[in-house]
Amino acid sequence: MTEVSDIAARIERGPERPGFTITEVLFSVLIIGLLIGMLIVAMRASGVIAQRQAGEANVRAMAAGAEVFRSEFGFELPLVHDGAPLRSPLPLVGGFPYLSSPIDEQSYELATGVRRWIPAVYNRGAPETDSFLRGRDSVDLGALAYSSDYPEERYSKFSLSYYLVGALGSAVDGLDGPGMVEVERTGGFRGVETDTSANPRGAARVRQRFDPFFDPDSRGATLDPQYIDPIEYVEHGRTEADAVLPSGQEDYLRAIVDRNGKSYRYYRWERGDRLGAFDNVIELNIPRVLLDPAAFRLALEQYDGGQPVTADPTLGNAQLRSARWAIVGAGADGVFGTEPIDVLATATGRGGILPSPGDSEYDDVLIELQTLAQSDNVVQVGR
Repeated sequence: MTEVSDIAARIERGPERPGFTITEVLFSVLIIGLLIGMLIVAMRASGVIAQRQAGEANVRAMAAGAEVFRSEFGFELPLVHDGAPLRSPLPLVGGFPYLSSPIDEQSYELATGVRRWIPAVYNRGAPETDSFLRGRDSVDLGALAYSSDYPEERYSKFSLSYYLVGALGSAVDGLDGPGMVEVERTGGFRGVETDTSANPRGAARVRQRFDPFFDPDSRGATLDPQYIDPIEYVEHGRTEADAVLPSGQEDYLRAIVDRNGKSYRYYRWERGDRLGAFDNVIELNIPRVLLDPAAFRLALEQYDGGQPVTADPTLGNAQLRSARWAIVGAGADGVFGTEPIDVLATATGRGGILPSPGDSEYDDVLIELQTLAQSDNVVQVGR
């Protein structure tokens, strides 16, 4: 009876603890919040890893396509002048592309009955281009044009879309859709002519057809039909005001972009002096985007001071030391490390007031930001 009475008494009193205390509730919320935070961080990390893996796969595939291109045609991908990527087929002035005006194009059309655009590429073998590919100043052919914030112009995003994908259309590369006809060393496409008397856009007289050397759709990349980045116009010696679609070229600013919508780049350079000789790592003429910024500054100081160059901006990378071209993606932060200091600071999350050029700490801060920006670049080099 006593046991039954005790049970009845407990039932009558109700549960001894009607619910959680405030402390227990707050502690539970804290634990749940921490778990959610850890999950978000893990998901972001996995997303960055997946994006990097996709970028690495893309640059490897494009590099393999570039090797096949060279095997097919006997020369490397032409380097397109991204500041004004197309020109009319008029004679080149000096070693740089002749950037035609509408008057030039009209004159050519009147003289030949043909209207066509061809990619404006750097003319290999001319002194100006040889100097340019070696990172020298085009005015003083012997002077290195490097500085801590010197704009690196030896790259092209359009080289990849024009010559690996065939993204120009029949009026330029001979085929509608992906693919192209035979590529010439001058950057044009053999056998492509547009008869304006029959059709303003015309139909190309096609010879041998070539499938794309890279398919962006199968690699998680995208072909942006009108890619414009004002910063890149500045890097190519133009001004932001020039970042306007050239008349008649609106359909040709096509670039292969990553998941951030940032274009992949094809860098091209020549090692050594005009005779092909070099005595130290500076004279390898490798674009700075591929080098360790701090080590490069030290090597350049040694070089300019007439000292033995002991610093190694390649960090012992033998493959890079022997390379002549590279395909580079910007990675998850969306910057390459060549951008202006304020752009790098925003992309890498650096707060605070930035120094101005000429300030004592400017180079140190810039190198710090360049190092951060380059740390997640995806790179594939080739010879």
